[in-house]
This record gives sequence, C-alpha cells and structure tokens, in this order.
Amino acid sequence: MIVAQGALNSDSGAALAHVALGIIGSFILVILAFRALAAFADERYGKIVTCFLAAVPVFGFAYLPDQTRSLLSTLWSMFAGGG
Repeated sequence: MIVAQGALNSDSGAALAHVALGIIGSFILVILAFRALAAFADERYGKIVTCFLAAVPVFGFAYLPDQTRSLLSTLWSMFAGGG
C-alpha cells in the first residue's frame, strides 16, 4: 500500500522536474556530441563550434536549472533595462 507523504505544495514536482531535465538534457547532449563528431569527420569545423555553443545552454538548464535561470534573469534585467 502506498501512502502519501503530505499535501501538495509548490515544490511537489521540483525533484521530478530536475530528474526529467537531467535525462532530456543528457539525451540532447549525446545527440549534439554525435553531430559534432560527424562534423569533425566531414571537416566542417564551423558546425563543431555551433554544436558546442548549442550544448552550453542545454548543459546549464539540464544540470543547473536554478542557477541558469538566475543568470539569464540577471542578464535580461541588465541588457533590457528591466530594473
């Protein structure tokens, strides 16, 4: 028998969201790594740089979502003049 551990609150799904972000982010990073390896084999070095630049925010959101959101909020407020 499964017993609920408490009432639902605003943080109820936070752990599940972090796990899901980690799994999906890892999958996307593997795809980007294979694409970069294929670009290296074809000697398309610009595509390697593009794959690396795409992997940086994916890594940030997959493994450090709270810090990445905070960083992007700070950058947005600095450059957009939001406060």
